[in-house]
Amino acid sequence: MRVATVAAVEPIVERARAIAEDVLFPAAPDTDGAELLPVSHLDLLAREGFYGVSGPADAGGLDLDPPTTCAVVEALASGCLTTAFVWLQHRNPVRAVAASATPVSGTSGSPRCAPASDGPASRSPGTARGRRSFARFAAATA
Repeated sequence: MRVATVAAVEPIVERARAIAEDVLFPAAPDTDGAELLPVSHLDLLAREGFYGVSGPADAGGLDLDPPTTCAVVEALASGCLTTAFVWLQHRNPVRAVAASATPVSGTSGSPRCAPASDGPASRSPGTARGRRSFARFAAATA
């Protein structure tokens, strides 16, 4: 069941456009030439709730419909395709975790899809760089 309303959807698309224009596009040449994606880009997307675009509303996600999700992806990719590509790889794992009947290890229930606010993903020890934001995001509890 889709619960995102037009009022909830338009701000996330507009925010994606603003982030693309103000943050991602100016940094795109450096990002494309770097060996690693700046963790600050993923942290920004997490703080702004973009890891929850496909998460269920009852877990703090936006449960966006496919056309709106595409608009968010298009907006972010217009700023930096590299950042959008890495961020987009988290969409299906979020959906899988949210749909699972098995609680995420270390949580007492379903994971939250709300914006992360506990600091940079790079502070999460013992995980691969590309998995840090998702691991922190998925392990958050309501």
